[in-house]
Amino acid sequence: MLTHAQEANSKARVQILSDISIWKSFDRYFCNDWQRKEIRQKLAYADVYLPLVGEWAMWSFHELAKEEAKWKRERGEQFKLAQRISIESCNRAASTYSTYASAPTLVPSMVSVSEGFRRLVEQNMRQAKIARQLLDRAESNAIFESRRLGSNWNGLYLVLLKYYISAKTGWNETEILGAVSHLVSAAYDALRRTCPKNLRVLVQKAIRHFEQNPDNATIIFSVKSLVLDSQRLYQEFPRVRISIQSAA
Repeated sequence: MLTHAQEANSKARVQILSDISIWKSFDRYFCNDWQRKEIRQKLAYADVYLPLVGEWAMWSFHELAKEEAKWKRERGEQFKLAQRISIESCNRAASTYSTYASAPTLVPSMVSVSEGFRRLVEQNMRQAKIARQLLDRAESNAIFESRRLGSNWNGLYLVLLKYYISAKTGWNETEILGAVSHLVSAAYDALRRTCPKNLRVLVQKAIRHFEQNPDNATIIFSVKSLVLDSQRLYQEFPRVRISIQSAA
């Protein structure tokens, strides 16, 4: 179930993606220069779905996407709290059960009772050990840190652009970087934001930083698999109907 903040975020995203004036500005960027026009044509010929890459380009720097990192960190803190509670609960239960597990077994019927409590002690100790391992992994690994997605760029969307274009076109790194940079630049124009002068360099550094972070290995593997599966891709990023009424 979505929280109020997540629901508001989702509505704000849909509002942006359904605004026809934004998409007109996005398209206009490619019409004002023959090189840009050629890049868009090549992407279209390669069956790159332009509204999808346009969406990712916008979220690569938009503050709405930055909230994902915040929520990721919040989920991480909740996960770690749950493990701490589990450890404490298991330790208390094991301590209580150990009293009965070590009770005198002078009476024959108490032997099986003590054995039952010993099994409960072992079960709780094993559960506490698992919870401790999960907690240690969460605290030592940056997987729950909002900084993983970067403070200036939402790296996930940049690598989505890179690997999707690569899968569709088979271009080399330089060609892909050029296409990604133009898409992001068009997104800046569409959202009426000031585009950094050294955009290409910044995008390249952001992608490299994301890829070289070992904590992102699992995410990168998932992204590479996702861009090859059109059905899953459009399930993850459903199309938003453009509203004619949003035109200025």
